[in-house]
Amino acid sequence: MGGWSKLRELLFPEHGGGDGASHPAEPMEILVGLFERLEHLARQLEFHAEAAPYPHVGAQLRRIAAEKHEQARWVRSLIERERGWARTPSGELAAGKNHWARLMQDVRDQAELENFIVAHELRLADDPETSEILRRIKGAQDPHRRHLARLLAVADPQATQT
Repeated sequence: MGGWSKLRELLFPEHGGGDGASHPAEPMEILVGLFERLEHLARQLEFHAEAAPYPHVGAQLRRIAAEKHEQARWVRSLIERERGWARTPSGELAAGKNHWARLMQDVRDQAELENFIVAHELRLADDPETSEILRRIKGAQDPHRRHLARLLAVADPQATQT
């Protein structure tokens, strides 16, 4: 396997098949992945809001979570229109030892969500409907990233705040 094939498989594992050929993900699979990531991050933000050391921080996290839930509901409705169902993701929510660690995880997960969107948006240039969905969701992520980064910037990593 050549260097480019290894790089493509590393960056886009769902496309690798070991034969060097590209295997594009189905648009519906991408929407399911998007829904699961949005819903998981929204639930995690709600969980972290409950443990936030200050009421205004908790309120900001809950607001971002509510917007992500709304985005997830919209994507879920598209999935259900096509497939008739979409399961609510389960999974462990990152706890973190303190407020700073939890925010750090939220920032990381936000970046992973945005990377997922960008990578799939580029691959779906020939599917305008799904590509437009990804563009709309991607545009809504900018304020979330900025708010989470601001909250992290003022959080004290040494604090024992739980």
